[in-house]
Amino acid sequence: MILNEKKDKWSNVFEKITSIYIVLMLTIYLLYVGHEGYQNITKVKFNMFCIISCIYLLLIILLYVELLFIGQKKLSSLWSSLKTTSWTQKLVLVFFLFSLLSAIFSDNHSVAFKGGSRFEGLLTIAIYCICFFATSIYGKPAKWQIYILGLSMTIFCCISIIQLMGYNPFSLYPKGYNYFDGNVKYAGFYISTVGNIDLASALLCLTTPIFLIGVIRMSEKRKFFLLVPLILCIIVTFAIKVQAGILGEVVGLILVMPVVLPVKTKIKKLLCVVILLFIILGIFLLWNYDFEGNETLFEAHELLHGNWEDEYGTGRIYIWKNVINLIPEKLFLGGGPDTLLDRMATHFQRYDEKLDLTIYALVDVAHNEYLNIIVNQGLFALIFYLLALASSAIRWVKNSTNIDAAICGSAVLCYCIQAFFGISMCITSIFFWLTLGLLEKSINVTRKEYKNEKRSKKASIY
Repeated sequence: MILNEKKDKWSNVFEKITSIYIVLMLTIYLLYVGHEGYQNITKVKFNMFCIISCIYLLLIILLYVELLFIGQKKLSSLWSSLKTTSWTQKLVLVFFLFSLLSAIFSDNHSVAFKGGSRFEGLLTIAIYCICFFATSIYGKPAKWQIYILGLSMTIFCCISIIQLMGYNPFSLYPKGYNYFDGNVKYAGFYISTVGNIDLASALLCLTTPIFLIGVIRMSEKRKFFLLVPLILCIIVTFAIKVQAGILGEVVGLILVMPVVLPVKTKIKKLLCVVILLFIILGIFLLWNYDFEGNETLFEAHELLHGNWEDEYGTGRIYIWKNVINLIPEKLFLGGGPDTLLDRMATHFQRYDEKLDLTIYALVDVAHNEYLNIIVNQGLFALIFYLLALASSAIRWVKNSTNIDAAICGSAVLCYCIQAFFGISMCITSIFFWLTLGLLEKSINVTRKEYKNEKRSKKASIY
């Protein structure tokens, strides 16, 4: 009994440290932009990401070493805990190992380890994976986390809406500039506290399902406060008009409903049939009608008919074609994390009707997270990354009765859909890895409770 009490005591310490880390990421990191606004936001965010995450991981490591020193833990227990990890955790570990090999055998070690223009080198990938492991072991999914996220996203969306009205709160844009000067006076569009609207879209895809499923599944009355960030997130998603974000939210939320809705199995099966019929109907309509008045639907129609024009998807087709051509050069281990810019001989170009000129830009990311992994870290890294996601998805479906698992799994799915057109950067990707870690933790807790219940039933028989 005394040993168990000591174990519980130290487990609580690890959990508290992890909870503090999650709070810092959901508040300070999410909302911090530095004093230079958007001019240097990527570097500022990366530095803050490294500081907060590395302090957290250092505390976890030091505490573990202290437990080894005082005899509360043994090195052999570390090996035994590795053997008891879930398939998702094992697969993430193998994904990291292949990313490490990719960096070691890269022609540009400096960029591969530290990161290039996107700060997505091995250092960042290592922090993602270690934080995932730490959160999946010591994280504690809780309702208060959703309310803190709700408050932060309310602030995030309010700043976005003010910017969309043409104002410049906190002087995030240079003096005299605003949101609508994007792609006119400066490259790209920037909004709120993450910068690039593609990153904002990824964050909205991750958070919107958390609030929606929270309202549906949570039992307490105050859950309706989550309607505020939910509505604001939906408004901003459609206002910034990032196709990947809209697709991720709409398709993702439709697909998760049969899994997370607290209804009978028969109704869930009926929902699956209805969704399948809607998908078939949607494909039929896209195949037969060109929707010429709507750019997104028109491009989808053309793609279905095999017309893969370079300018479709705001130039993503052009980028994907060039990235795919690079893959066979270094198929198994890629060129090294974040080294695409070194290998990309071509430039991205886009004609701007407002300016009546063609804009040229360097291509440093695939604008598809899965393509980005295979071209930078190689085929093996992508395979194990996808297997980890598949493993997590299967476990999520099986354990969707758990509210925490239902919420986290829905967020992960919506993010993964937009990732087909998105960019991986620490500004938003760390939230995906933390959510994946909390999903893993909630599933493990559910399975442990189930096993304990089974044991108690067996014991009662005798």
